[in-house]
Amino acid sequence: GKTDESGIPFVIVSDGRTIGENLPKCGMNRDDLDRELKKRKLSKKDVFIMTADKNGVIQVVKKEK
Repeated sequence: GKTDESGIPFVIVSDGRTIGENLPKCGMNRDDLDRELKKRKLSKKDVFIMTADKNGVIQVVKKEK
């Protein structure tokens, strides 16, 4: 059958940098991203990889200190 792409995560922060073109692919904008970071008490520079999918499932890998 057809693969359901809704669960595919897009990288939205890579090594502290926002990947702006991926935000709309998971239905987010920069404000949403800031909100998610605040919720986790993270700043972007702490983030190694942050992914999100269309269902709003967000995963964060922090940089090693």
